[in-house]
Amino acid sequence: MEKNNLFDLHCDTLGVLYRSGREGCEIKTQLDIEKCAKSFRAYSQVFAVYSPDRLSPSEAWDNFIYTRDKISSHKFPENVTPYLSIEGGKLLDGKYERLDTIKNSGVCILTLVWGGICCVGGAHGTDTGFTDFGRDVLRYCLENGIVPDVSHASDKMFRETAEICKKYSKPFIASHSCSRAIRKH
Repeated sequence: MEKNNLFDLHCDTLGVLYRSGREGCEIKTQLDIEKCAKSFRAYSQVFAVYSPDRLSPSEAWDNFIYTRDKISSHKFPENVTPYLSIEGGKLLDGKYERLDTIKNSGVCILTLVWGGICCVGGAHGTDTGFTDFGRDVLRYCLENGIVPDVSHASDKMFRETAEICKKYSKPFIASHSCSRAIRKH
C-alpha cells in the first residue's frame, strides 16, 4: 500500500500537554506523532495553542509562550513538519507588541476569536464584529503572512473578515468549521 501525504490544519494536543503539566513534549495524547510519521510519506501538523476561557489574557499569553518553547525544542521525525497557530486572540490583550512576537515565533495561522467577546471581537453566539484593535490585528496578519482563521467567529466578524481580505486580495480560512448548509452552528 502506497503511503500518502497528510496536512492537518488543526490539533489541540499541545494545549492538552500544557494543561496536564507534563514535561517534555510527549505527543501521544490526541495523536501519536511517531505513528503518523510511519503512516504517511510526508506529514504536516498545525498545532493550535488554545486558551481555555478560565485563563486570563495574561495567563493565555504565558500558555502560548510555554507551548511555543516546547514545540521549538521537540525533535520531530524527519518527515514531520510542525506549524504553530493560535486559537483565540484574547491572549493579545490589546497589546500591539505581541503581534511581532507571534510573527517572530513562526505562527502561521491566527484563529481570531474562540468564545465570547475579547479584545479582537466577538465569537459565535454574539452579534459582535471586530473591535478597532481587532481590525488592526487582521490587517497585521494580512501584511505579515499570518493566515486569519474565522473558525469560532460571529457571523458579523466572518463578513467583516471576508470584506477586508477581499480588499487585500488575501485568503482567510475556516480550519475547523462546518458548512452552514450542513449544520447551523
